[in-house]
Amino acid sequence: MNRAIEVLCIVISTTVLSAAYITGGYITAAMVIVFIGAGWLVAELYKWIPVTFLGLLFSSLAAGAGILLDLQIWLVFLGAAAGLAAWDLTRFNQHLQLAADTDDVRDLEKRHLGWLGGTLFIGLLLAGGSIVAQAQLPFGWIMIFAILGVLGLVRFVAWVSRS
Repeated sequence: MNRAIEVLCIVISTTVLSAAYITGGYITAAMVIVFIGAGWLVAELYKWIPVTFLGLLFSSLAAGAGILLDLQIWLVFLGAAAGLAAWDLTRFNQHLQLAADTDDVRDLEKRHLGWLGGTLFIGLLLAGGSIVAQAQLPFGWIMIFAILGVLGLVRFVAWVSRS
C-alpha cells in the first residue's frame, strides 16, 4: 500500500509543480520538472535509494523558485508537500524492510500514514493561513518563529516516541 501512495505522491508533486510553472508561462521549466519527475519515478520503481533525496531536493528547489517567480502559491506548496511525502514514504519503506517478522507491518503502515497525513494537513493549513493573513514580519522574528517551530516539533516527536 505504501508503494502505491509513494508513487502517487511523486506523480502529484511532478504534475502540480509543472502545472504551476505552465500557468506562470515557464513552459521549458515545466518540461524539465516533468523529465526529472519521470526520472525520480523510474528510480523509485527500481529502488535506487540515493535518488530519493535528489527528488526531494529538486521538488523543494522547484517550489522555492516558484515562490520567487510569483507562481500560484497553492500549487507550489502542494507540490512541495507531495515531494516531501514521497521522500518520507521511501524512507519509511526502507525501515520496514528491517522490521522483525513479529512486527505488525500493516499496523505500522497505518499509524505512519496517519501521522504523515495529519502533519501534511496541518502544514498545508498553516501555509494557507500565512497566505491569507499576509503578515509582514521582520526577518529576525521569522527566524525566531522558525527556531521555536523546529524545537516544538522535536519535543513533540520525542513525546510521541516515549508514549
